[in-house]
Amino acid sequence: MDRFPTALRGYRRDEVDAVMARVDGTLGRAPLTAAPITPQELGRTRFGVAMRGYDRAAVDAAMIEAAALLGGAPPVPPPGTAPPPGPAAPGGESPEAARDRMLARLRDPRLETTRVRPGYDQGEVNRFLEYAAAALTGAAPPLTAATVRETAFTTTQFRTGYDEEAVDFLLDELIAYLERYGSR
Repeated sequence: MDRFPTALRGYRRDEVDAVMARVDGTLGRAPLTAAPITPQELGRTRFGVAMRGYDRAAVDAAMIEAAALLGGAPPVPPPGTAPPPGPAAPGGESPEAARDRMLARLRDPRLETTRVRPGYDQGEVNRFLEYAAAALTGAAPPLTAATVRETAFTTTQFRTGYDEEAVDFLLDELIAYLERYGSR
């Protein structure tokens, strides 16, 4: 049985399970089968992304809880991750400003590329980002968070492609935006 819900693109299950087993052992919830994990080590932990991996938001929440139980500060979120959707703080970002910020990210994503490691086909990603931007401006049919979650790109290797993790983080930002504000 899976420890967390799965997602189309999520954290590698084996990596998450290994870290969570160490957390459980350190906290005395299970036998300790490896070295105890420290809050600092937990905070530095990063997981690879894979198809049908664990839902990143669920794992991130569990990591924050584990860090608190271990007596440390919560882990620093990876670069490019979107803040969780929620109400704007008083005087916070308006829906229009959020849309403009999201459009700017989609139109100029500044994605890292890779040649040796697997990456996503640049043309497919660029076309999807153009469509997403058009959907946010009303120039294309509306886009839903579910559609973004289901989007898959051809994987490249030994030719230039966009770094998978960088694209996934951008898509997570788009999903958070769509869940909060919708397509238009």
